Amino acid sequence: MPAPNFTTASADSVLMLQTYTPPKEVIENMESELDRRFSTMGPQTMTSLQEFRVMLQYEYGGSFGAGSTDGGNYPTGTGGAYNEGIMTPVEILLAITATDLQKRIGGSGKTVIAVNPVDKLVADAHTKMPKKRNQSLQGFNTGQIATVSATYAGGGANPISLATTPFGSRLIDIQDTIQFMSGDGNYTLRGSAVVIDAPKNGIGAGNQVTVDTVPPGVIAGDYVMVNNVAAGSPLFFNGIQYIVSPNTTGEYLGMDRSLSYVQSPSYNANSSLLTLGIVETFLARMQQAMGNTTYNRDRPKNFWYGHNAQRASWNQLGFAIQQITMPTGKAPKFDGVPDTFTAETIAGVEWLLDTVAAVDKLYFMDRSSMIRCRFNNAPQFVPGQIEGIWFQRPSGNNTSSYKDAWLYDAVNYASRNNWTSGVCYGLSIETSFSN
Repeated sequence: MPAPNFTTASADSVLMLQTYTPPKEVIENMESELDRRFSTMGPQTMTSLQEFRVMLQYEYGGSFGAGSTDGGNYPTGTGGAYNEGIMTPVEILLAITATDLQKRIGGSGKTVIAVNPVDKLVADAHTKMPKKRNQSLQGFNTGQIATVSATYAGGGANPISLATTPFGSRLIDIQDTIQFMSGDGNYTLRGSAVVIDAPKNGIGAGNQVTVDTVPPGVIAGDYVMVNNVAAGSPLFFNGIQYIVSPNTTGEYLGMDRSLSYVQSPSYNANSSLLTLGIVETFLARMQQAMGNTTYNRDRPKNFWYGHNAQRASWNQLGFAIQQITMPTGKAPKFDGVPDTFTAETIAGVEWLLDTVAAVDKLYFMDRSSMIRCRFNNAPQFVPGQIEGIWFQRPSGNNTSSYKDAWLYDAVNYASRNNWTSGVCYGLSIETSFSN
């Protein structure tokens, strides 16, 4: 048997400290810009369980016509015309969990653990909540966040392919609990599942989710919903497709959609790419609805909102022209692709890009009309028994070592003038996104 060799570095390995490089950032898309615009640039009203009323005036009043003051009769007049929309905040929760041992080791300091995961979990919850609100703001008011693709074979196949338009898998995160409901309008509950993987880089392709167990009965065309919305008649906070809509059926804040003053200006692109003609025609409709005076006055309050895929289509069609100045007569180094870091505009109006926005729509928004109602002191953690936020989890007649906390919010969104925002819908994207 050879004698041990204590003259090598490997013989001293038990003395060596492990080294690490901390994570640069969370590998998760944290877009929350549309939610921020509603939150910080539009008015917010604190409310209660009583209904929050959105007052609309759709007619000044007064009956116009010819008259005679020399023996004639004065005409009968009219008054101003008003209506009101009704909404209440929708309660939402972001649940986090840790164990007693996690908390104990997490508080041991840098000599034991690189990052306190429990403290970071609590802090990150305040970043995650606006991100989740922003995702659900993309839809209607049902909590739908995706649609099972028409190509899905069913039979429990996993992963589950999702329809590319409008969202793919971009509104779903790893560890989300999601529900599946029938897409026939009855919203029949299929069941719930925990997301194991949800790729975010798919635009025209690669949209799918892998779940722990596929609920029985999931088929093509089913809806993917946020957790805990009710089956049959799901109701969630209002999203942009509900708020800015040209629909003539259904309701808006309790008002009939057949009323012209709750229908937003729009342009149906019929699956064509975004072109100058579409934008020009759509803006003419916005001007027609608002009047040139109001349209020009409110320009600083407006912004376009859409997905980066529409900018790519815009550039590929040749509407982004670069101007290169040559003061010395010599051409500088040429960059063949428009600068993606430069602030974008369309017709002189800011173009806000959001990677969770619908790929088939381009919105024209008026931030002064964007409103939000909320319950007081939200968002905040539900007051807990331990350290002010944590609850010890029961386990039958015993006590579990798990602790749970819930970041609470209650919010809803609307527009107080549906004619000041509009939408180009039915847009296609470049075929280069299909692979």
